[in-house]
Amino acid sequence: MGDTNTIGGLTEGDINASIIYYDTLVAKSPAIICSGNKCKVEDIENELTYYVTKDDDWNLVGSTSGIPNKIKDKFKRLKDKKEKDKKKEDCEALGEFNYYDEKHNRCEINFQAQCEVVDWRYYDNEICKTNPLLECDLNQPTKSWNYNTMTCENDLSKSCELSEGYIWNIETNVCEFSLEEYNMIQAGECMNDRSKIWNVNINSCLDASII
Repeated sequence: MGDTNTIGGLTEGDINASIIYYDTLVAKSPAIICSGNKCKVEDIENELTYYVTKDDDWNLVGSTSGIPNKIKDKFKRLKDKKEKDKKKEDCEALGEFNYYDEKHNRCEINFQAQCEVVDWRYYDNEICKTNPLLECDLNQPTKSWNYNTMTCENDLSKSCELSEGYIWNIETNVCEFSLEEYNMIQAGECMNDRSKIWNVNINSCLDASII
């Protein structure tokens, strides 16, 4: 294989290849071996070797006279790939619903996934819609769905159960204060604090250091 050093300043001994670029889809495509920005290019078809310098964006630097167009085109493809990879990375960094559309070379949003990540929403005809029954059941802790009126309405029993120390009497449909329930809640909160201790005799939370 013949050698042609078109740029100078680089010999085969200078190559400590960290990356090899070879287009496996085209058997006669130039094979590029780079160490930093110094590259050795094997023109496989013509059995020639070229030494060139590139910048970090894959632009050829210095004189390119004598460099075949197919090698210049290979560097341009690598430059385009680097730019697309950067756009894809930047796009996906914007959020979990962003994706890179390679066909149109642009960043897009998956509106369906963005919509349906919420359990009570669904995507229909490019519009994000809400299922009112599911929204009522999953997102309204003090309401319940009324199947007679098909509306989400206040539920006194749920409001009662969310009130500390109160329980819903299902026989009288009345929200009642329960000292026992209240003490159980207070005891639980007290035991979560390692510096406290619950005294069952007086139903009180005491400082453990004074006992």
